Amino acid sequence: ISSTILQNHPDSTIHVSVRTVPPIFPRARLGFLRVDTIGSYVRVLPTPIQETVVRLLWHMLLPVAVQCDRAFPSHLPRWSNIKGRVPVIDKYNLIAKGLASGAIVPHGPIQQQTLMKDGTMAFEENSGKQFPIDT
Repeated sequence: ISSTILQNHPDSTIHVSVRTVPPIFPRARLGFLRVDTIGSYVRVLPTPIQETVVRLLWHMLLPVAVQCDRAFPSHLPRWSNIKGRVPVIDKYNLIAKGLASGAIVPHGPIQQQTLMKDGTMAFEENSGKQFPIDT
């Protein structure tokens, strides 16, 4: 959704709320295979090997994935185990660019009483900041 919004409205700002930070991989080539192709092969491997491959890609082999991970608040938990979940594939590199430029602003979970009367919402960062909502 973020990629589509940024393609059609490049001056937009998107606030993303997550409970855990997923790996975000560019749709790049590693050797002669794209990351998403490698993922389809990795899915048939035993779980411990899947976990190792994803960690290597996420933390070492793909610098863009490392940058995306660092864009999220450090207090949020990262995926410790894949457990059949699918990492985010940044098909057009818009998520990475959005995180780097500030067009995508990552946050923790939304507070329970989120929508304020003045049309703003708050996230659990407890930063005291509230953000306007455009629906």
